Amino acid sequence: MSTSRTNLAAVPGITVGHTTIEAHGTGCTVVLAPESGMRAAVCVRGRATGTRELDVLDPRHLVERIDAILFTGGSALGLGVADGVMRWLRDFRLARWAPSRSCPRQ
Repeated sequence: MSTSRTNLAAVPGITVGHTTIEAHGTGCTVVLAPESGMRAAVCVRGRATGTRELDVLDPRHLVERIDAILFTGGSALGLGVADGVMRWLRDFRLARWAPSRSCPRQ
């Protein structure tokens, strides 16, 4: 198989970043959408899943596009990484939505 068919980072407009913190046994991967955003859906499986902000992807809600997807461990530290992603989106991408505040695009 060619790399372009097996590597998410090869999709035009998509940026992927990853870090692993071996000492803490955790890491995270962020998939950053193009400036125009991207459509998304979700299917949660398993019994002890830790999730954040997945309700916005419910088809009955008005969210049409998202700015990023974060994959991380389900510990409190892993879920806390989402705060940093949201801050980055607010500060550098002027995200359409952030918890407890409106961040309009310009």
